[in-house]
Amino acid sequence: MELASRGINMQVLNCVRCGYVEESVDHLLAGCIMARSIWWHLFVWVKIPMPPNLNTLNDIFEVLKSAPGCKKWKKIVHIAAMATVWRIWNARNLRIFEGKSMTTSSIVELIKEDTYTWVSHRTNLPARPWNNWVNFDVASML
Repeated sequence: MELASRGINMQVLNCVRCGYVEESVDHLLAGCIMARSIWWHLFVWVKIPMPPNLNTLNDIFEVLKSAPGCKKWKKIVHIAAMATVWRIWNARNLRIFEGKSMTTSSIVELIKEDTYTWVSHRTNLPARPWNNWVNFDVASML
């Protein structure tokens, strides 16, 4: 954990989700079973097969970046990946600072909502119906 490396005494250094491994950025955002489950759901949602050996955030972004698709589609997938990182981090902080846990399914739904909002308000892509978005109907999105 970064705080421990700066001399701040931490009672628990292990991941707050799995409790097995010392927390690191890659473990928290890619390697932890909770993060892996969330990423699996994202990969299924965007219809990209998820390789089993993704252990770092860089590995995940490389697979997403190298997936076939047009520039607009890749932009949407990148925004979804950024929303995933954000929501995993938020869920971790909610657990540490407020003692509240979120389910994988609730995190995934928030990722879809965040991505929809960000794409709708921060890109020049046409508006899309929510039902098409939830199913990641690419043809209707581009």
